[in-house]
This record gives sequence, structure tokens and C-alpha cells, in this order.
Amino acid sequence: MVKSFHNFVQLCSTRWLCRYNVINVLLEHYNELKTYFEVVNKKKCYTARMLNEILHDEVNYLYLIILKPVLYELNKVNCIFQLNYVEID
Repeated sequence: MVKSFHNFVQLCSTRWLCRYNVINVLLEHYNELKTYFEVVNKKKCYTARMLNEILHDEVNYLYLIILKPVLYELNKVNCIFQLNYVEID
């Protein structure tokens, strides 16, 4: 299966609604990122070593899995509030 290339969006403290998109892309490419940072980790780069440790920690992976549907619902509610016409049942 061929995956399309995604640009990674940098998180911003004022744009918290974008976190769903960031987590979605991270989870979609999680195994590829783990493999990449395993290889780069061997070049003795501190940042690569830290990212490698973060990606290999199963707690962080579970955290992202749990956050994804929660952030999806928050984004959905936010989109409803941004509509010009809101129907209240």
C-alpha cells in the first residue's frame, strides 16, 4: 500500500484545534517515523535520540490513540458553532 506524503504541521499554542490534524498524521505515519528515527539515532544526534525514545514509548502511542477521537469530536462541535445557520432541535 502506497501512502501519500503529508506535510507535518507544527503545533501552535493558539491554534489548539489543529491538534487533531497533527495527531492524525502522526498516527498515520507512526511506524515510518519510528523506523526513521531508529536509523537517524545512530548518528548521535540528541534530538533524534529523544524523538526515538518518545516514539518507542508505548504510553505516548496510547495517549495519541486516546486523544484522536476526543479531538475529532471537539473539532466537529467547533465547526458547528462556526456555521452561519445553526439548527437547534
